[in-house]
Amino acid sequence: MTDRKTIAIVDMDGVLLDLHLDGARLRGTLNALVAEHGLTFEGRGLLTDISAMCAQLSERDPEAGTRLRERLWALIDEEEARCAPKASLHPSARELLDGLGEVPVALYTNNHQACALAALRAVGIDPGRFFAIKARPGASSIKPAAEPVLEVLAHPAAAGTQRAFLIGDHVADM
Repeated sequence: MTDRKTIAIVDMDGVLLDLHLDGARLRGTLNALVAEHGLTFEGRGLLTDISAMCAQLSERDPEAGTRLRERLWALIDEEEARCAPKASLHPSARELLDGLGEVPVALYTNNHQACALAALRAVGIDPGRFFAIKARPGASSIKPAAEPVLEVLAHPAAAGTQRAFLIGDHVADM
């Protein structure tokens, strides 16, 4: 697996490190915010359903939908920023990266870019190990979105790729 025709695309949180996000607390905070507009995250994904929920609100009040979307993403970004410096290395993460040897590796995460960089540094993984880091710039990049993977495959370091391995801890990573 050491030829340049093979690349690996690795998830961050849950594979390389653990952010220790308090998902229940974050969900409660976000739910309280959307409840003010008669909406709920109950039975819905936080990251995957923000756009749909805000679009629903925008049908009634476009400005409110925009403000809510901005506030929800800001709260998620704040929680990630709070957790990133305290991230812990996931068991076997170093062995995984070492085992990939010369295989070019890209990182694809649902976390925002600043969080990804801070968390990698906090656990002692050099972000330079990755030929590309695809982090969440917004709803269009939430896994299993194809666009970030296609961008990785279009990167010069992935030129001529015949095999790409996706390494993750959730079905959405695949």
